Amino acid sequence: AYINKAAMICYCMMNIVLAGAYILEFVKELRGIGYVLLMLTLTLVPAVGTIVLYFLNKKNKINKYIMGGCFLTMYAFALFTTNSGYTYTYIFPMLVVVALFSDVWYSVIGGVLTLILNGIDILVRAGAGEYGTPEAVTDLEIRIAGVVFVVIFLILITACLNKISTRRLGRVQEEKDKAYRSLADTLALSTRISDGIAVATEKMGSLGESVT
Repeated sequence: AYINKAAMICYCMMNIVLAGAYILEFVKELRGIGYVLLMLTLTLVPAVGTIVLYFLNKKNKINKYIMGGCFLTMYAFALFTTNSGYTYTYIFPMLVVVALFSDVWYSVIGGVLTLILNGIDILVRAGAGEYGTPEAVTDLEIRIAGVVFVVIFLILITACLNKISTRRLGRVQEEKDKAYRSLADTLALSTRISDGIAVATEKMGSLGESVT
């Protein structure tokens, strides 16, 4: 529940900021109303949906898939329809959020899809002749290195967090087993003491009768 809450807050913040940025582009007459409305649908609707699902069941496991799938959909749309060469950076904050779940396969799937989308976009831009200058090639190299390293680090960090969580749970289980064993020993000792007191009481009763 705590992880879902943190991820939901981050996801909603990102989507609100992106929605605001595209509204600003509409105000500056850089985007049409149809494009901006579609982008708002891809950002604000999933954000509201994740909030509703969270409050319906704070421990649900479906929210992370909704967040990941909807963000990748929005990311792909923005990536393939923009003229900016820096739209690929939208995914970086989301990949940080993905690490929260400590789910290796979830991180691998998200990372691989990120690489595929960026690869397709690079090929399309290369076919359009956008990398014809040395500066553009340098930007391309930075983009490839940035995306690849972020994805690799995401998977490694997720694996480390998962291992740390597993070890901590193992230690907690060991401590719990020790506590149970200690409690069992204490109860056994209490039982023996109670039996001894019963025997002593019986003997004192017998002694009292003898004295009488």
